[in-house]
This record gives sequence, C-alpha cells and structure tokens, in this order.
Amino acid sequence: GSLLHLEHSKGKLIRKGPDMSKLHSGNIRLFSPKELLRLFGFPAWYKFPSDLNQRHRWKVVGQSISCTVVQSIMHIEFCTALRHWETKIA
Repeated sequence: GSLLHLEHSKGKLIRKGPDMSKLHSGNIRLFSPKELLRLFGFPAWYKFPSDLNQRHRWKVVGQSISCTVVQSIMHIEFCTALRHWETKIA
C-alpha cells in the first residue's frame, strides 16, 4: 500500500485498524484500501467483494485507472496544447 506521513514519531506500532491499516508512531502509516479508493476518485458507494483479502484490495486499487483523474489530466494537457498552438498562429 501507499504511505501517509504523520505528525509524531516514536517508531512503534500504535494500533492496527479494523481494515488492517497499520498506524505507526514512526511518521508513516499505510493508506487503507478504502482511503485509496477515495483518492483515486471511486464513488463512496463502491465496495470490494467481501471475500477479497487486504493485499488483493491494495493490488486492485493500485492497478486501476481513475477516469476522473485521467479526465482532469487530459483537460489540462489539451488546454496547454491549445494555448501553445494559439500563440504560434497569432
């Protein structure tokens, strides 16, 4: 999974969440698959199949492509290219 920076540091495991995410006092913890889904733009109602284990959930999210993110990147790239083209012909 991906790492999340935390404010404090002692270096020991504080707790293990119900979703198996580990919270460390050593400045990092793993994002839970649910947090990654939100970051990747999946809808709030999306749920993993109940028989899919934690490691495979991270893998599924990590190998996915967020259409929302791709759309935003393509919009930025298109607008940048259009502005560049317009300055060349002006």
